[in-house]
Amino acid sequence: MSCLKTSDIYTYLDGESSANERDGIERHLEGCPRCRAAVEERRRFAEAASGLPSLDLPADFTQQVMAQILPAKVSLSGWLIGLTAGLAPLALLIGIFIQSGENLLDLFSRFGHSVWIFLKNAAVFTAKALTLIDLIGKLLRPLAQALYRLLSIGPHFISPMAQILILFVSLALFIAIICAFGKRFMAGEKT
Repeated sequence: MSCLKTSDIYTYLDGESSANERDGIERHLEGCPRCRAAVEERRRFAEAASGLPSLDLPADFTQQVMAQILPAKVSLSGWLIGLTAGLAPLALLIGIFIQSGENLLDLFSRFGHSVWIFLKNAAVFTAKALTLIDLIGKLLRPLAQALYRLLSIGPHFISPMAQILILFVSLALFIAIICAFGKRFMAGEKT
């Protein structure tokens, strides 16, 4: 058996372990002076704690401590929060109406017209962006296929040693380029 955990020691001392667990723990304690010392130390702590006089705490002890730790929060009822949330946009709308000096119906009409134009332009932009993405995909697909074919045929003509050399030279060039541009950007220069 491996050494006892603290939780095992406390369940053993409290008499909450099963008979099999208790037998295993006692066998382990016979051969392990470290665990035996830990059990004895915790047993002394438990005996010392049991000898302490009991404390009589006031009934509202928890509330007194919590009042000292956290000041009482002002509780707003749900309807007051909902009313405030509902009236804030209305107050904003009234402020805009007063500031503009126009008829409320004209103001709503222009706002609705602006929203409609925004939605129409957003739909056109989205359609054009999706068409552009589709076109780029159609252009890049044959290029990627050709590059894949070239890369899959190339290794048949180059020896493995030359392939490794090309790989290391490419990697070294890539690192050199990154370091060169990195130093420029760190120094604040523009390329």
